Amino acid sequence: MVSYMAKKYLFMLVILLLLLYGCSLKSNANNVIKEYSSPTEIYFCPYECYNPFLQAINSSTKSIHCAFYELDEEKLISLLLEKEKHIDVKILVDDHKKTPYPAKTDKKGVVMHDKFCVIDGYVVLTGSTNPTKNCFFRNNNNLVIIHSGFLASAFENEFRNLYNGMQGKRKIRNPEKFYYINNDKIEVLFCPQDFCADKVSDLLSSANISIMFMAFSLTNSQIISDLIAAENRGIIVSGIVEKSSQNSFKILNDSGLKIYYDNNPAKMHHKVFVIDSRIVITGSFNPTQNGDDGNDENLLIIYSDKIAKRYETEFESLV
Repeated sequence: MVSYMAKKYLFMLVILLLLLYGCSLKSNANNVIKEYSSPTEIYFCPYECYNPFLQAINSSTKSIHCAFYELDEEKLISLLLEKEKHIDVKILVDDHKKTPYPAKTDKKGVVMHDKFCVIDGYVVLTGSTNPTKNCFFRNNNNLVIIHSGFLASAFENEFRNLYNGMQGKRKIRNPEKFYYINNDKIEVLFCPQDFCADKVSDLLSSANISIMFMAFSLTNSQIISDLIAAENRGIIVSGIVEKSSQNSFKILNDSGLKIYYDNNPAKMHHKVFVIDSRIVITGSFNPTQNGDDGNDENLLIIYSDKIAKRYETEFESLV
């Protein structure tokens, strides 16, 4: 009798494990990854990016892997040089930009416009912020810090591609994945292989109530058409743009969209869309033709009412 009951419970345990394994397979097949960690952090330059950026770099104990369009901030450079003595530090900077840091430069002719770091294989820093004096202390930018080993792995894979010389359209397209970090859905794309403009276009076309954008440059014809079409179907479309690039927004102005020019005497360097007050698109990606099919870029999509509100408040402060 005991032997029979033992076999019965063992059989039930096996069935339960198979069911759990099946759920895991289904989750992976759907490219859904869930993780609970520290909250996602959002900061805005020029008033609050610098210290969190340095603190994140300084917190590293194993590795710092960064891909930057440019790098010139002295204190950060000193910190990286000190870190090099103790941990694995790899910095890639676009070869079109000079830097006082002895970084590796990409020399493939493609503009490496990324702005991201992976720290200890777990923390991701991204957004529109170049680690420069202008971006930290003068320009309007955003900095996103995400605590996720799974998301860090995606950025780490992109970093390896770039660092090893696989750039531009030579890179293999990444499988679409949905990361749920503390229940906030997040997607990450890398241009040009992941067709960033198409993804932005799809999201803009899905808007039901509003589209708000902050753009340093916007010349992609499909995205411009999407914004105009949204306005025509009754969506509230408003944007704030870098005044030195105002010629690139002439079509939007002529179409009657509500466009503001930034009031910063330096640069309004954001690359942000907020859709229906719940979806945030940010990263290094300017919605331009080069940004989509020429440059190496990263694009982050965050589905979160709370985070969307932070970006809407930033928009209101710049109008």
